[in-house]
Amino acid sequence: MQIPVGIGSAITQLEARVRDCLGQRSVKQVRGVCAGYLALYSSRAQEEGSHTAVAEHLKLLEAVVPGSFSHCKIALEHWRRCSGYMDADCLRNFSADGAACRGAKHPLEAAWAQVSCVNAHRLRYGDPGMMRVPDLLEHTRRAIDAHEEEFCVRPEHEVQQLRNARFVLM
Repeated sequence: MQIPVGIGSAITQLEARVRDCLGQRSVKQVRGVCAGYLALYSSRAQEEGSHTAVAEHLKLLEAVVPGSFSHCKIALEHWRRCSGYMDADCLRNFSADGAACRGAKHPLEAAWAQVSCVNAHRLRYGDPGMMRVPDLLEHTRRAIDAHEEEFCVRPEHEVQQLRNARFVLM
């Protein structure tokens, strides 16, 4: 499906006007203002589906809500689009160290997207270790594909400690 010219044009005009108003402010500040129009970026990414549109949506999320579940989902989706691995078992091709995927549609972007995706998940869940990254990303993939809610990845011993803990209000 082709994106209507209006959405891409509206985003371009929005960013230009925000840059004009803010003068020599940083890119992060411009993205902070544009974040008020996150739905516009999201609509463009969903309708267009290109890795460029998803990357712009991701950059906005990284600037304003790093480590959010939305950031994790869009980071994984960006890797999937860059690599061309969109099927349910796409994570068999995932390399948490950022090594380029064999056969990726955009190998350089796919390598960057892998690192970005792992970092987003580390911000949210802590460092699960290289061996657990694919499992963590599989939960995120299922949340994207099946429109599921967020999941909890705490180890069972931590869950047990939280259940047994006595909280004192001061």
